[in-house]
Amino acid sequence: MLAGYLWYNDKKAYYYTAVSGFGCGIFHGLCLACSFKLYVFVKHSFVDHFLETFSPQNSRRIWRYARYGTGLLWGIPMATFLGWRSPAAKTMNLICAALFLLSLEMIIWFSSKSDINLRKGKSHLKNHALKVKKLGVQSKTQIVIKDFAGHPLYRYAHHIFLANNNSIYLLVFNMAKAAVVKKRKKVLKQITYWLSIIQGHAQSPDVNVFLVGTHRDSVKERQRGETIKMINKWLIDNISDKYHKMIHCNENQKLFFFPIENSIPTSEVENDNDVSVLKNAIYRVKQSADDMRVISGPLRYNSFYEDLQAYRKKKMFILKKNQLYDDLKNNNTSLSNTSDKDLEEMLNLFDSLREIIHFSDFVILKPQFLIDLMASLVNIPLKGTQDRKHLAKDWTRLQGSGLASENLLNWVLKSNIPETMHNEINGLKLLLEKYDLLCKIQIMTQHMYLVPPLLSSNAEIKSQWKDASRCVRLYISFGDFHIEPIFLRLLCHCARNDSASHCDYLQVNRRYGTFVYQSSYPYRIEQIRMAAENGIKKDVIKLTINLSDTAQDSTLVINMVHHYLIEILQRHFQECHYVLGPLCPVNKKVCPILNLCNKEIEMCPKEINISCCKHKSKVYKWKASSGLLHDDL
Repeated sequence: MLAGYLWYNDKKAYYYTAVSGFGCGIFHGLCLACSFKLYVFVKHSFVDHFLETFSPQNSRRIWRYARYGTGLLWGIPMATFLGWRSPAAKTMNLICAALFLLSLEMIIWFSSKSDINLRKGKSHLKNHALKVKKLGVQSKTQIVIKDFAGHPLYRYAHHIFLANNNSIYLLVFNMAKAAVVKKRKKVLKQITYWLSIIQGHAQSPDVNVFLVGTHRDSVKERQRGETIKMINKWLIDNISDKYHKMIHCNENQKLFFFPIENSIPTSEVENDNDVSVLKNAIYRVKQSADDMRVISGPLRYNSFYEDLQAYRKKKMFILKKNQLYDDLKNNNTSLSNTSDKDLEEMLNLFDSLREIIHFSDFVILKPQFLIDLMASLVNIPLKGTQDRKHLAKDWTRLQGSGLASENLLNWVLKSNIPETMHNEINGLKLLLEKYDLLCKIQIMTQHMYLVPPLLSSNAEIKSQWKDASRCVRLYISFGDFHIEPIFLRLLCHCARNDSASHCDYLQVNRRYGTFVYQSSYPYRIEQIRMAAENGIKKDVIKLTINLSDTAQDSTLVINMVHHYLIEILQRHFQECHYVLGPLCPVNKKVCPILNLCNKEIEMCPKEINISCCKHKSKVYKWKASSGLLHDDL
């Protein structure tokens, strides 16, 4: 309209007007994009809370106005710089302003309309991303809550349930125990354990953790305010800074955590202010995660959720993949014409969301089923049937050493799966081995199964290990990560490929294992504690390799262990990193580990120059044939 008005008064200015308008439009678009990024950054701070308080139902609409308005503010100075002027007639000013507001409202309306159509399944992107969007207070979001048990048996399998996509974690601790100085160390250890586990699984940078302190009313009301402030300061000072970016603070109460009372009756929960503060904070995080969750799959995959729930209600927790395909094609109209390739992609998608476990020819429709199987190995059977009496000796050995006989394992599996699956016992064992819940080993001529969660740290090892005169000692550090799940899986890998299968005794326990590689390289791995730079002791893995005149290349064992660790991390702990190398000879008090190889290095070299961790100018030469550091450079 403005261009036409100028052309009518001065036709010579037509081209100038067109070029200026085109340039101004481009600049306006660029500024709009920049303002959107600024909006995303600011939205995660106090402004988001302010807008929701001001208008909870229309906060997203207000933000759209703010985004486009910010772009306009950038565009007006540019337009003035290019020579645009306001028309002399007031009527034209009103018309231009009305057109601008109308176009702005059309953009907002179109965006909202697209969202609603997408939510109703009317998307034109039939085979592209399914976007489930939250629209105001009328939207319905399905929330899946998983409660993680603290028993060591279940801790070992937590990785099965920790999803790599965006999730919200409520890390709960007992506030009454944290208020007691003598009990704080144990509370901090538990909090740090969970933070490291979450960080080790999280592939997305948007990890959302809420620290929730329970048993609020156990603290006397007169002292509650001061106690909460004291706990708050203690948490901030003792939790590592690298975890702070994952934790959402209690902005309403200016705290690092959310104090609540967990014994409030259900009927009174809605009236508790602290619970409401926590609920609103979770809601804001859910809403601000780009206001969208993207699932890479066709819309028809949504119907699989209903089938999944139906199978679980029938207590059908495990199926052959071909049987599942046939059921879905025959009984699910949305998936009746879906190819096997597309169904494979669908299963992989739901596996990544930790809704199912997809492995080879099997589909675990309820991941908890695997944990229930492991729990069956813990519960000692009551006296009764002849089978149980026959297996009593095997069960006693399992409880003492973590070794299960093949007969015992077969009996447990058959007791927990349908009869139609009894012929698939071997495939189910492979599935359990894939997740390192079992490890098949050979003792003399008998096949046994190592159950890592049931290994005892007090079990005696009848090993005749002795450090040779020539041995290589290396250490593996994972930073603050809780390494026991990794160490137990490393034990499984080493035991599975051990050359010393002729032994008639077990050579591993929960913190120690001795093995032989290629019948020539005896080596030992153990979980030990070492001093760190901040004075706090941390767990590391110590690798000792005995050399001889016929076995002088320690990199064969080092690269094997290195390969096992990479495989374990890629499968279970994608965001975890480690450093493998000898101890620095300078900083002996804190025992820092020199970087010989790590997750990003494919192979360990036979010779390498390593810089000192304290004095970078100091360089040592490490040799695989001796494992010693030579400082003659």
